[in-house]
Amino acid sequence: MAQAQAPILSPWLIKELPAYAELLPSIATICRFLSGQKNYDLVGYFNADIDFLPGFARSLRHVAAMSREVLHCWHRFDVDDAKPLGAYLHGLDVFISSPGFLGTPKLHSLFLIGKPGWDYHLPLSCPAGKVQIHESLDLIHHTHPSGFAGDWSGAMIVVAAIHLGMPPPLCILQIPRTPLVGSALGLLARACLWLVIVPPLGRRGWHFPRRPYRTISVAKT
Repeated sequence: MAQAQAPILSPWLIKELPAYAELLPSIATICRFLSGQKNYDLVGYFNADIDFLPGFARSLRHVAAMSREVLHCWHRFDVDDAKPLGAYLHGLDVFISSPGFLGTPKLHSLFLIGKPGWDYHLPLSCPAGKVQIHESLDLIHHTHPSGFAGDWSGAMIVVAAIHLGMPPPLCILQIPRTPLVGSALGLLARACLWLVIVPPLGRRGWHFPRRPYRTISVAKT
């Protein structure tokens, strides 16, 4: 049985969560591990707090019948105390593709699972015609306080810089967050999100609305 490689750790994590550093791999490490699973036609990653309903098997059969040289991504459906909130459209929680395809994106080791930005970085690293975004009522997520929220503003700036081919500005992550600095970085991060990140995500099929939720009544494959 193949062994996962040791996680490549990010400086984002060491300062905040040293006790958990060895537990959180980067999305680059996960895709590298999955790309080595040559005995399977399809492999994938999903967040551990996603509940799969039986109907999701229909989505998997649909994907298996399509081209496997594509990254298939899914939005989750959020519920809060059994009350549906809707499809969460500001994030992705399930990724499925062939082992060979998951070895092709050039991924940065900065983006750890549980920290902001990794689910933007992965589809952005694939060609626009090689990403398909799906929604399904069969992927249920019970809302909860964020365990590893991290620095959202810094993450958006870093995602944008990497997408533009620039060195990731890690110095941003070290700036003390006074109220004034936090406000300025927040404005810069939103500019990066809407001007640099969202347009190419749209070309990959991710319709990124300003509001995170949209109610869906029929599961989409």
